[in-house]
Amino acid sequence: MTDERVSDLLDSSESLVAIEAPAGCGKTFQGAGYAVRAAKKMQRGRVLVLSHTNAACSVFRAKAREGGADIEVRTMDSLMISIAAAYHKVIDLPPDPAKWARSQPDGFDEIQRRVQQITQSNPMILSALSARYPIVVGDEYQDSSEAQHDVLQGLHAAGSSVRIFSDPSQDIYNKKKTLRAKAKARWESLKEKGVSDRLRTPHRWADGSSDLGEWILDAREALSSGNAIDLRAKLPAGLSVLQVANTSRRKAGFATSSRQEIDDFADRATNLLVLSAQNETVRSLRSFWHRKIPIWEGHTRDELNQYILALQSSEGDTSKIAKAVAAFLSKTAVGFSASSWGGVLLEEASTGASAARNGRPAAIQVAVKFILAEPSHIGAANALRHLGNLVKSGDLGADCKIDHAAELRDAIGLGQFSDIDAGLSEQHRRRSFSQYGPPRKSISTVHKAKGLECASSMLIPCDRANYPSNDYGRCKLYVALSRGKEAVQIVLDSTDPSPLFRI
Repeated sequence: MTDERVSDLLDSSESLVAIEAPAGCGKTFQGAGYAVRAAKKMQRGRVLVLSHTNAACSVFRAKAREGGADIEVRTMDSLMISIAAAYHKVIDLPPDPAKWARSQPDGFDEIQRRVQQITQSNPMILSALSARYPIVVGDEYQDSSEAQHDVLQGLHAAGSSVRIFSDPSQDIYNKKKTLRAKAKARWESLKEKGVSDRLRTPHRWADGSSDLGEWILDAREALSSGNAIDLRAKLPAGLSVLQVANTSRRKAGFATSSRQEIDDFADRATNLLVLSAQNETVRSLRSFWHRKIPIWEGHTRDELNQYILALQSSEGDTSKIAKAVAAFLSKTAVGFSASSWGGVLLEEASTGASAARNGRPAAIQVAVKFILAEPSHIGAANALRHLGNLVKSGDLGADCKIDHAAELRDAIGLGQFSDIDAGLSEQHRRRSFSQYGPPRKSISTVHKAKGLECASSMLIPCDRANYPSNDYGRCKLYVALSRGKEAVQIVLDSTDPSPLFRI
């Protein structure tokens, strides 16, 4: 379908339109354009745009700015939380469901389940929302949970006109085979219920390598059909393929002596995303380039969330707070394992930092004294600031380095707030509404790079562990392949290449 016909279908009187939107084919342009046009014609209410990440919401806000206050852009999670807050007594939750959810192992999933139940048993809730939002645009629908799907369908049943954009080939958040099958079934049911079609023009590559864009769409078709991508034929301009032996002895690590072409590609690129499928591989690649290329941490703070949960259960307990600090640093920096400075930190906490120390152990002891002075998130933040400065200055040695600078900065920033939840909410708000993106060159997991685009991308290593021959592996590979606009380098592991390539 042409872009013009998709635009006409979105503007039609159909109550439900489902558009399959491959990466880089103009989905945000189409969705935002429709939202602006619809907002100008509305007699009442607002256009509600729902996506699944703060990054996607930021892009939509920028594209749909012309619609002004008549367009509301938010995450699907935030909609579920707002419903939970409005009816918190009925579903047995405190007034601040988000704060409650952060304190529970599966808190946000539980909120979704309770909202699903109350909206199904009380249709008037979604009727009221439908009156407020007569037009709803659902973005990245493949990332919706069953509960979110039911709420959106409830809005449609209550009278809202719904426009949905989805790409089943980018479903990388559902690892379980059963959940993936259910997500595909929901998408097929939506297409049958309404009218549907597909975007087909690779706009992302128009100013880069148009041949590369067409090749990536063909690769998507091969992967979604259960086939492998053929690298034996002539490759398009902008695509390069290397085969190197991964000599790392660490699980999920990467090392090779055949690095010249890898380094040349990274050096030539002015805007680069280095992509791998596992966190440990990302950290290994950070070392591979001698920490000259930073890690892109995305809009979510995985280790920070665990750190906060640990602090909330440790208020007033110096040893537990020190343990939370050590565990956080072991994930965000190098050199803070239990056998190194992390162990020293815990030992100092267990003795109340009472022993006489000199040199580096004395510097670590100072961090514990901050925690002793204020056994809370504030003392922990002061300790992290002190330790971070020690690392930056080199006072803890050359083997101690910070890998996740943004996450460490956010953890320290929580000390500015008397309430840790208020601090976390404020940081979340700032990231949500800022044009927050990766550095010009960065290393990232495929999951955190989803939704981003760059001039050049490198997929490393393309082995069986990162990209196995299953539906989940196929989706991860497609998301990784579709980031680079001008140049993509595929680095295959010559000893165990991904079976998703024919070489």
